[in-house]
Amino acid sequence: MKYMKIALSVMAAAIVLTGCVKNPSEKGVEYLEDGKYKEAIEQFQDAIDSEVNAGDAYRGIGIAKWEQEDYEGAKEAFQNALDNGAKKTGTIYNFMGNCDMKLSRPESALNYFRLGIGQEDSSEELKKEMHFNMIVAYEQMKDWESAKAKLKEYLAEYPDDEAAKKELEFLYEGNCNENPFVFETPELQEQMDSVFSYFQKRHAEKGQEALCELCENWQRNAFVVGFQTAVNLLTE
Repeated sequence: MKYMKIALSVMAAAIVLTGCVKNPSEKGVEYLEDGKYKEAIEQFQDAIDSEVNAGDAYRGIGIAKWEQEDYEGAKEAFQNALDNGAKKTGTIYNFMGNCDMKLSRPESALNYFRLGIGQEDSSEELKKEMHFNMIVAYEQMKDWESAKAKLKEYLAEYPDDEAAKKELEFLYEGNCNENPFVFETPELQEQMDSVFSYFQKRHAEKGQEALCELCENWQRNAFVVGFQTAVNLLTE
């Protein structure tokens, strides 16, 4: 599965700075570029408190929180950015969609990717990324037919994407049934679903890694029905 890419540098550069001599957002952008996300958030919050380009400051907070892997906080900040006058761009909608993907909300993510694709400022590269992200969202929803259909459309538009060709092969060769192995805890169940999905699509290396992680967690958690059967089946 293709990893979702975010153009952080482009987003940071797009933060509009006012002509004021003392604009906290300017320092916030510098901190973002240096990877000092806590300090960046403080500067952007100062801009919001001073009512200096609040929309763009919220957008800066969203980028920083994304980098901190605070996806709920990032999503909230991006929404606040839009609510406070930040320009609706493909990049910001892509961010919001990816936040929802990280939070296992693929249905909501699909909506943001569609909105992003429809923005006039979206480059062809960004549109390509969001189209692929929609495929990933359908897969996360286990809507295999929609994933296949979208991937066919994607390949018609981008026929030279080798990763997408392999993905289509996996979707058609994989037996897209529900994972039959049931765990008592949500954390273990989620990991088992990932293991099942990797082996199902013949991503053997990733499947083995996920299986090892699951085994380690199993030793520390209450267990489940049919674990050894699952291991034997998936490693055949």
